[in-house]
Amino acid sequence: MAEYQLSTTWRIKAPLQDVWDALYHPDAWPNWWKNLVQIVEIEKGDALSIGALHRHTWKGVLPYRITFDIRILNIVPLQRLEGQASGEVEGILL
Repeated sequence: MAEYQLSTTWRIKAPLQDVWDALYHPDAWPNWWKNLVQIVEIEKGDALSIGALHRHTWKGVLPYRITFDIRILNIVPLQRLEGQASGEVEGILL
C-alpha cells in the first residue's frame, strides 16, 4: 500500500467565525466545495459533534469517484477539526 501525505493551506479573506461556521457543518460542504459530491451522516456525535461519522463521496479530474468515512475525533471551536478517515482513503485529517 502506498502512503501519501497531503497538505493544503487555505487563505480566506473572511471573518474567522464565518469560516468556522462553514467548516463546522459538513452537510453543507457540497454547496461550495465543487469536487465533493455528497456527504451522508451515518452517526451523530455529541453536542460538539465529536464522534460523528460521515460518508464522503468525491470526484476528481479523472472519471472515477472515491468514498470514505470520517469520524470526528476532536474539535476545538474556531481552531481545529480532527478526524479519522477510513475506506478508500485512510488516515488522520487535521
